Amino acid sequence: MTVHLVASCTDRKRSKVPPELRLRELAGGSVNERVRGWLTTLSNSATPALPARELYGGEHWKLILELESELRETRGNIELSVASAGYGLVSADAHLKPYSATFAGRQPDSVAQNQDDRSSTWWDGLCAGGESPNSLQTLMSGAEGLVVIASAKYLRAMLPDLLLARATLPDPGNLVVFAGSKVDELEKSLIRVDARVQVALKDVGADRLRGTKQGLAARTAKELLCQTKTWPPTAAVLSEAYERLVAGVAPPEALDRERHEDDDVSAFIAKALDENPRAGWTNLLRTWRAQGQACEQSRFRRLHGEVKARRS
Repeated sequence: MTVHLVASCTDRKRSKVPPELRLRELAGGSVNERVRGWLTTLSNSATPALPARELYGGEHWKLILELESELRETRGNIELSVASAGYGLVSADAHLKPYSATFAGRQPDSVAQNQDDRSSTWWDGLCAGGESPNSLQTLMSGAEGLVVIASAKYLRAMLPDLLLARATLPDPGNLVVFAGSKVDELEKSLIRVDARVQVALKDVGADRLRGTKQGLAARTAKELLCQTKTWPPTAAVLSEAYERLVAGVAPPEALDRERHEDDDVSAFIAKALDENPRAGWTNLLRTWRAQGQACEQSRFRRLHGEVKARRS
């Protein structure tokens, strides 16, 4: 009985991304033209490749690997794949070159160049045109279940493929999706992880459940999947387990922080680096937020990298 675990990739890579494998360097054109150009660039690059499970870093990916390991010990046949904006759907054991591409908007290496670009077209092009053509639908051939842990942006890109995969399963209820945002088309499959679970998991008092908001969906999936007695897992059973977990829990108090344009954040980073050239982005972000200022983690990290690059 095979259950597939599919997790979105992460921005953080354990190997340096060469300039040519940053999506921002790709020439313009239609989505299909850009997909073909990107796949050619990947194929022609001489950059050494690493197994996907070794390439990605960060809390989200660490939790995914821990979840895979625990489920293999207790449940048997678990297959881990990555939903990648650079490679499409690939096995965690596939060798990938370090790259920078994302389905998130307003990023230099975002798939969408404008509001008319369809991320699902990019996803379909990657899955069909890669070295090992694959899709979520074909992945489900002979499988009993599918668990997906991804952001809404990635789910939107995969949505047509994901709906076909659900229809391919012996029981559509065996598609389980963990995400932090609502996706109407996946309502029956979705475990929507909200801010209440931050409090609920913290109250459990176990170190294994502590972490950042970026790893929240993966931590919740790990908690529920490793405890459920129903296998393959079902969305209905896990939804009930999630509601029990957050029952009576109030969401954490929202922080009233002021948002700033990129130039303001970059100026703060530049000044901090003048004082300490080795200052890391995590400590600087903590200082920035302590002053009552708002900035998303990925955005702050990107700006920190850009400021350092200009100074080198």
